Amino acid sequence: MDSYLVYTNTVAPRAFRGLGAPQVLWATESHMDIVARRLGLDPLEFRLRHVFEDGDVAPWGETLHSVTLKECLQRAAAEIGWYERKGPGEGRGLACIWKWTVPGTLSQALVKVHEDGTASVMTGIADPGTGSATIMAQIAAEELGVDIENVNVVVGDTELTPYDYGSASSRSTVHAGNAVREAALVARRQIVERAAAALGAEPREIELRRGQVWLADRPDAGFPLARFVKGYVLGLGSFQGGGLGPSDPETGATRRATHDWKWGATGVTVAVDRETGTVKARRLVSVNDVGFAINPLNVESQIHGSVVMGLGATFLEEVVFDGGRVANPNFMEYLLPTATDLPGEIVPVVVESRKGDGPYGAKGIGEPPIVGVSPAVGNAIEDAVGVMVYLQDVGGPPRDIVMRAGLLAFDGAILTDLAERDVREAPADPAGGVRVPIEEAGYAAVRLLGVRLAS
Repeated sequence: MDSYLVYTNTVAPRAFRGLGAPQVLWATESHMDIVARRLGLDPLEFRLRHVFEDGDVAPWGETLHSVTLKECLQRAAAEIGWYERKGPGEGRGLACIWKWTVPGTLSQALVKVHEDGTASVMTGIADPGTGSATIMAQIAAEELGVDIENVNVVVGDTELTPYDYGSASSRSTVHAGNAVREAALVARRQIVERAAAALGAEPREIELRRGQVWLADRPDAGFPLARFVKGYVLGLGSFQGGGLGPSDPETGATRRATHDWKWGATGVTVAVDRETGTVKARRLVSVNDVGFAINPLNVESQIHGSVVMGLGATFLEEVVFDGGRVANPNFMEYLLPTATDLPGEIVPVVVESRKGDGPYGAKGIGEPPIVGVSPAVGNAIEDAVGVMVYLQDVGGPPRDIVMRAGLLAFDGAILTDLAERDVREAPADPAGGVRVPIEEAGYAAVRLLGVRLAS
């Protein structure tokens, strides 16, 4: 695949959660449903036959590990009742989730244990509401054997903290977490050596827990940790992510494209009002292999937040341009989802394979849930109305991204009319897809999945 850099007279785009993966997965997962149905196969069974498994060699040459796609797909399908009878206007859709982390990045961290037995963690990552600071505190507390309330975390202050690539690409828990864990272990070893010397014991006989130093053969008596800290104890940790291996200049093939991959699946049930074209997601299930959930509540919160952002991008959000000018520059016109726009149920399902490269086998979770939302919704709509329509902006310039939706509300008509219509007889558009005249569609056409009809 060749990529081209194109100059346009519009505002510059910036990174959004998932950074390209939702768009790519929209194309591939929609394609999977199209291929499966044309072959007369169940979309779930078709995926289960062909998904990656541990040890598979990907098309770009990388041998994959810790792949749990089959388990995630099966759990998502079970949660939405894949094989149960559907009611009128109801559809079910599935989509695989796979997301990489930016390769070759560095995280460093400092852990300082003070004379009073408390600890400070200094890391260059930021915590914009993701809970990263809490995760770093948990890791340090676990290795130092102190209560989390006695760990202070400094994040994002470049004057005080060591280098970190940044809070992006679902890398904080794996990269910064590994650096913090190493720094805490370095500090722990110093305390253990001091305690062993003071108590006349071997380092292997020393345990740190509950803010105290314990001898393995005396579980009934502990010594305050602060007793063995004079001044302070300092540990430095560093973690360099993998990936960016040698690649073929022609094909881009490489034995390791990224440090780690995240796997999961999304399942959704939708209800389509056949008179108005309104689509409502009733139940959305996001299954994610997080390796090990260091903070289960944080994991579930990340899944909820990521799914809601995905629903906003699917049903509501779009930057509208009038020439080079943004036509909807405020939140009265650029719509974000509210509680009334959300499904009746958002169900986070956490898979713990313990095969991740982060602390204790953890993987990142910030972005993966958003990746599968749009394709799962699109596949569910197609399942509900029985036809997938290819639309471009009518009467306007050709678009690079073609909306594939399974419904279109006609003025004074119902969606069953569209489902029964053979769209293959519609006039072909030279740029691809089927062109539905604006006179026929009317202004009741429903904008879905980031594309609207132009007048």
